Amino acid sequence: MKPAQQEISKSSTSTISKSSLEPPKWLGPLGLSRFVAIDIETTGLLPSSDAIIEIGAVRFEGGVVSDIFQSFVNPRRPLPPAITVLTGIHERDITDAPLFDDVSQAFLNFIDDNPIVGQNPSFDIAFLTASGGTEFRFPGRTIIDTGELARIFWAEFPRFSLTNLCSFFDVSLESAHRASDDARATGEVLVRIISRLPSRVWNSLASDIANIAAQGHHRSEEFFKSLRAVSARIEPPVLDNAHALDEIPLLSKIELSELESGGLFEKKLDQFSPRKQQIEMARQVLSAFEENHTLLLEAPTGTGKSFGYLIPALAWSLAGEGEEKRQVIVSSHTRSLQEQLLKKDIKDIAFATSTNIPASVLKGRENYLCLRRFRSAIHDIDGRLSDGDRHRLLPLLRWSYLTKSGDIGEIGAFHPEKEPLLWSLVCSDSAACSGPTCGSHRGDFYRKAVDDSRNAKVLLINHALFSTDFERFLGSTDVSRRVVIDEAHQFERAVVSASTHAFNLKSVRIVLSRLADERSSRGLLLRNAKSKLPEAVESELLSLDILTKALFQLARASFASAALLAQKFTAEESKQRLLPGTHLVAKTESALQNLIERMQELHSRLDSLLKDMSRLSDSSSEHKDRVLELRSSALALGEVIKAGELTTGCKDSDFVYWLELTGQKNSPVLSLYAAPISIGSKLADTLWLGRTGTVLTSATLALGNSFDVIEKSLGISESSSMIVQRRILSSPFAFNEQMRILCPTFLPEAKDTEQHIIGVARIISEVIARYDKSTLVLCTSYASTIELAKRLTSIARRRGRTLLQQQSGRITHELLKTFREHPGSILIGTSTLWEGIDLVGEELEILVIVKLPFEVPTDPWIQARSELVQSMKMDPFYAISVPACAIRLRQGLGRLIRHHEDRGIAIVTDSRLVSSRYGKVLQNALAADVIGMGSEESFFAEIEEFFSGKSR
Repeated sequence: MKPAQQEISKSSTSTISKSSLEPPKWLGPLGLSRFVAIDIETTGLLPSSDAIIEIGAVRFEGGVVSDIFQSFVNPRRPLPPAITVLTGIHERDITDAPLFDDVSQAFLNFIDDNPIVGQNPSFDIAFLTASGGTEFRFPGRTIIDTGELARIFWAEFPRFSLTNLCSFFDVSLESAHRASDDARATGEVLVRIISRLPSRVWNSLASDIANIAAQGHHRSEEFFKSLRAVSARIEPPVLDNAHALDEIPLLSKIELSELESGGLFEKKLDQFSPRKQQIEMARQVLSAFEENHTLLLEAPTGTGKSFGYLIPALAWSLAGEGEEKRQVIVSSHTRSLQEQLLKKDIKDIAFATSTNIPASVLKGRENYLCLRRFRSAIHDIDGRLSDGDRHRLLPLLRWSYLTKSGDIGEIGAFHPEKEPLLWSLVCSDSAACSGPTCGSHRGDFYRKAVDDSRNAKVLLINHALFSTDFERFLGSTDVSRRVVIDEAHQFERAVVSASTHAFNLKSVRIVLSRLADERSSRGLLLRNAKSKLPEAVESELLSLDILTKALFQLARASFASAALLAQKFTAEESKQRLLPGTHLVAKTESALQNLIERMQELHSRLDSLLKDMSRLSDSSSEHKDRVLELRSSALALGEVIKAGELTTGCKDSDFVYWLELTGQKNSPVLSLYAAPISIGSKLADTLWLGRTGTVLTSATLALGNSFDVIEKSLGISESSSMIVQRRILSSPFAFNEQMRILCPTFLPEAKDTEQHIIGVARIISEVIARYDKSTLVLCTSYASTIELAKRLTSIARRRGRTLLQQQSGRITHELLKTFREHPGSILIGTSTLWEGIDLVGEELEILVIVKLPFEVPTDPWIQARSELVQSMKMDPFYAISVPACAIRLRQGLGRLIRHHEDRGIAIVTDSRLVSSRYGKVLQNALAADVIGMGSEESFFAEIEEFFSGKSR
């Protein structure tokens, strides 16, 4: 065994900018004149089963690097290939490296008694403790998390990885995921944070943070105490109440002619150019509004679709005469489009017209903060939160003071989906925020958003919110409304999703946790019991607390039992359809029935208790708040009970039911679902019944010049009294000149999954070797992305190309940012990468579609839809599967050509596109011709010819 491979040296300051050579004035007062930044690299993420492979520490004095410690560590286990790809560390680096025990004391000596800084240091300390014992917990030591500081004081950042923080704070990071370089970068990030803190903090904010940290024994408690002291004279910022905006006139009129050559937008906007398709679209939309009819309009990529409906929407809504109020509702599917409409398109219109645009956004109530509830939670007024809970709310503190909208989507520092219980206690709530307790001027941002929406001429919402309550948006008689449904090809699924009920252990635990804490004396019921209330009320509160705690245990046992029963009946698929009258349904319902009944008992007793508490003479605000919070929790409990009743027993023939098993085989996690099989009749009886002028638009709406598929799925064909206009705009692109769609038929068939992936990987490897062009590979399953990434890693590394793989089936802005910043990258993805992303010019020149994007035939909803269509004497494959595949394929291929100067090759590695009976249907739906390639030689000859600029 070699001696510890440590490196302790005086560091050159060449990698540190001049600004960081001048210590920030607060560095000393905050106790950071001298500190050590640490980082480790490991074989994986679990301290119990993985091991350290590299440790690094960097000492800072006066804000600059003074010493560095680095050592590889032998983990005594094989190094996973993925870790080598991530870190650049190879087996040869660690084979003869010291064991952790041999280097740990030198590491401790280097750190000495200095404050410790890390990027998510709890990860590092957990591994260090698992490897070296409790002394590596550094008891009593100040430990600062740069990520946490950034989340508190820069909550508006979208992401908080070390790479992102280095980018924002202008810190170099040449060897990411190497211990000493990451440690050095982390320390420099802290120095930059400290240098900017004087402009980001004020004393009352620092006091709130320090008080919360002190109550919860936060590892940065001393740091936050010092921050409170050093910011003692700093007053809160004066909030801008948008008086400047009041001085800008409100848009009062606009003409469609401004879209034409010589119009206002061409004169004022650098990136704007008149397009005949956009002008035609605007005229068609305005006509639909004026004549109050329904318009189905396919607007291909490059049309300028957003302006194509926003300008006529403004023109129509502003043209109301006298007392007539007009409003256009614009519903979209994706958050990215809603953000684009508000932050880019409407801003561009405002700039061009030098006016304020009367437009606003309205989201679901659960997206908005309630300041009263937040302040109650952060100060632990009702005793429901643990110290750790309140620490996790810290990123909301500064933002809550400065935000004008209260929309949690403004920040990246807090994610409601990751903290559903915490967010449910501080967001706007129909019960807790009812009456005069909250209001638009008292901190309920949802009410403010609703008030703003009433005055908007254009109201931006999403499909999910729109479809939950059509009557709310269209039922008003004092406002004349029109509707634009953008991304209309997703509208059916959005309505189905909004109407789907789910029942699982997580939802039960969240609602029970609002009432009681299973393992402590915290909780809403117990805190109320400790108030001065009549003995009978106090006794019932205590009794309900006991019942709620018992329900935690019953819920775990019930769902575990149901999951194990389901496991015996299910095949390999994680989803299993539930059919009425079957043994599986009976057993599942039986396993959960007692839980549902006991929850119903809790709900009934809560209702009775609330009536008793409401009759009390106590008129204090504290008592009113307690009643409101209890009522809110009771309503949430009622919703979960309703979901349980709807998802068990398969009681409604218009719904499809299924269960889903996740987690490990020996501890499966069960969720039950119920979804409407068809929403056409619902829409016919709601959205289309009022015959409000509606425009449905998308780049992929029609098939074979026909809108039959979407008309049937959305119930338009059932509404005989509707006037429906149909338009397909021509494309501004010359697709057959700008792109080639090649289908290599010499590859193994797609149904032979293993051989097909091997063949696809081989052909992509050859493409990578021959063409140094940015390449997007679209898969239909996450398993395929993993397998292809494994097989392409070697060729990508040899060619010096960046290989990126989409994680967890979700798009990440960081992934796309990296793809754009590294020309010649290969990005492998699935799910959301098929649509909604713009990669222009050399950002994307080769697109690979691995398999035709058919929906999974065993999916319960697809099965139920197919049976419904079959009962109508139609072939479900051609009526449902092929059209859906065609739309998805068009969306995927649409990633390649986004501009009239774009050029690229699309490769569909599924021979069914040219060899099957339905292949012709799919081809007819595409913008360019499909060329079948029977040999590898002809395949590459075609690519070579295209990229060399020669015409076919």
